[in-house]
Amino acid sequence: LCARNQSSGGKTLYTTSYLLSEQRDKWHDFYRLLIREAKSGDIFYFCEPKPWQLHILIRLTSEWLDFLWADSSMYFGEMQATEQRAGPAVLLAIRK
Repeated sequence: LCARNQSSGGKTLYTTSYLLSEQRDKWHDFYRLLIREAKSGDIFYFCEPKPWQLHILIRLTSEWLDFLWADSSMYFGEMQATEQRAGPAVLLAIRK
């Protein structure tokens, strides 16, 4: 799903829920291309049952994105690199 909000300067919000986990490693090329082509300031929202796919996403796309964990690990830096969460793993990313 993709939404463009003209009132916020035309930035695009890309939302993904459980797609990375469902597709396993089949999403890598698609998201690298999508993220590379996104405009500076565009926002990506990822929600997955466990964070392991999001850790892969961070490694694959950190050249183009800045990240913020928006789940139960948000205020616990030591928890962010682990698989432990209370609820789903949620990651926000902004195109550099």
